Amino acid sequence: RREYAQATRRALVTGGLWLGAAFHNTDGRVGPPFAIDQSAMGELIRSAGFDVLLLRDATRSIVRRAGREFLWVARREEASRLVP
Repeated sequence: RREYAQATRRALVTGGLWLGAAFHNTDGRVGPPFAIDQSAMGELIRSAGFDVLLLRDATRSIVRRAGREFLWVARREEASRLVP
């Protein structure tokens, strides 16, 4: 996941937006899809050099996904704001 977040950062220009969705609950099923805790995803996004603009539970999911996924919108930070 860290490599994915870093690749996303490289693909975007400064100020570019990353929109995503992930499962925080897969009802105990072995993935894929694989679940990730919402707060852990927020930390991953921030550590890759993004400002998190939105990170919350999805409210308009299809029935079989309802209550199991969350969304995020993040903006790529300037390189100078990253800590090595």
